[in-house]
Amino acid sequence: MQIECSKKDITFGNSSFIIKRIKQFKLEEEEETGPTANRKGTSHVPLFDENYDVDCFTEERVSKDLITDSRGKNLLEFCIGNQLRILNGRMCGDSTGKFTCFKPNGCSVVDYALVSQSLLQQILYFNVSDFKANFSDCHCKITFKILASFQLEKNKSHMKDFPLRYKWDTESIQNFQESFTHPVIQNELKYFLNNKIILDKKNVNDATYSIHSIYEKVCKVSLKKKKKRVKTCNHKKWFDQDLKSLKKHVNDKAILMSKFPKDPIVRGSFFKLNKQFAKLRRKKKREFRENILDRLSNLESENPKDYWNLVNQLRLENNSETKNNIDGDIWYKYFSDLSSIPENEHIKSKIKEIKSKLELLEKKNFGFSEIDFKITPGELQKALRQLKSGKSPGLDTITNEMLKVSQSYMQDCLLKLFNAILLSGIYPNQKDNGDITLTSSNPHRLIYCQWQRESSSGQFEDLTDRDKYKNRGTIIMTIKSFNLTDCGSYRCKCHGPSKNYKYSSSVTIGKFLYYCF
Repeated sequence: MQIECSKKDITFGNSSFIIKRIKQFKLEEEEETGPTANRKGTSHVPLFDENYDVDCFTEERVSKDLITDSRGKNLLEFCIGNQLRILNGRMCGDSTGKFTCFKPNGCSVVDYALVSQSLLQQILYFNVSDFKANFSDCHCKITFKILASFQLEKNKSHMKDFPLRYKWDTESIQNFQESFTHPVIQNELKYFLNNKIILDKKNVNDATYSIHSIYEKVCKVSLKKKKKRVKTCNHKKWFDQDLKSLKKHVNDKAILMSKFPKDPIVRGSFFKLNKQFAKLRRKKKREFRENILDRLSNLESENPKDYWNLVNQLRLENNSETKNNIDGDIWYKYFSDLSSIPENEHIKSKIKEIKSKLELLEKKNFGFSEIDFKITPGELQKALRQLKSGKSPGLDTITNEMLKVSQSYMQDCLLKLFNAILLSGIYPNQKDNGDITLTSSNPHRLIYCQWQRESSSGQFEDLTDRDKYKNRGTIIMTIKSFNLTDCGSYRCKCHGPSKNYKYSSSVTIGKFLYYCF
């Protein structure tokens, strides 16, 4: 580090300039060699450098709370006895040991995150959020990120999602039926009827998928999609605009106090405003209930309907929390007794008699059975008429309303499919390929990653298909729609800005694992 100053400043004795440059030199030297090297701002996020190994934690813990009481000593003894480590003031994100509790008499650190010594290497960062009055009365939220290996569940089939995305009302019936007259749908129906279904598992599944795709195309043309529900915060009826605006001011004061926890003016203004907010909230609630009671006394004789609506409104408000007065053992005994046979000799004898008759019927060969014949159009129409509306769909995810409305157009196709299933004895089992997630341990904590796959020559090559291999440039990669051709060995190539490559241990996905899905 060099101090730059002109000859003129030294000659004419500009001492203030020289002192300022020396202070700047000391600050820059501390930034390069001090404990906060390669860090900027208040988030303390490390900046990666090829010549600097970043540590996510420090051995010595830092804390703004310099007072240790008896409960703090007990906590330290507990951590020492159980080989635990405190993340506060030790990890990236909280290298200064921020306060976690704000009260009128002072600030302190009382909310901790404790981890075992073996798990400390897997913690990526720890953070204490700014104090918010609507989150807690005096505590701050603490968060930490942990590096873990996990596997996401298999994605749901598109067949299970499609009908639940559409609305069904009285106007949908006509639109749904008119969509079947479209030339594209009519051609698909003719193609399905003209082709013969071979009675094996693959062709039965393909025929089922063809029927399902026809319904899906008709729904896209004729039905409206459901809008995603947005969760909204439902305030009480007495929580008016005055309370909302005052609550916003309280939150702003809380954020300011978290930045200046020891400023008496900031602390005093927050707790004073918070006290006013609590007082106004109690007042608004009391006035709202008094207003309802006054209305009840007037409506009891004049308008009984409005009177009982107000009474029910008060009941719902008072009974917002349900209470379960039945013990868990009683519930367990009740449901256990439902499937048990009563201790009655007469009932036991009747059960034995029924079982013996069923065994005799199974041994007899009648030579004729109605189920040996194909399903007739009359039987299909009768079954469709008996379907109840407003029920959840089955495994095929086609609602009863769709089947009943499309009867005149889809009857022949449904009969062909059902009879193929009946004659072959194969129940359709459409298998969708799921997704597999691979996680690299990345013990070197390098920022750049590239997943590779072993080729036929035995060499690992970089993966390039962006759609097939999701997030292939991170430590967690997802293989979309995994199938037999994706079986093989994978590994992750990690490196820093200097491109000093480090390789993770390879993982092999065999055919046996694929069939286990």
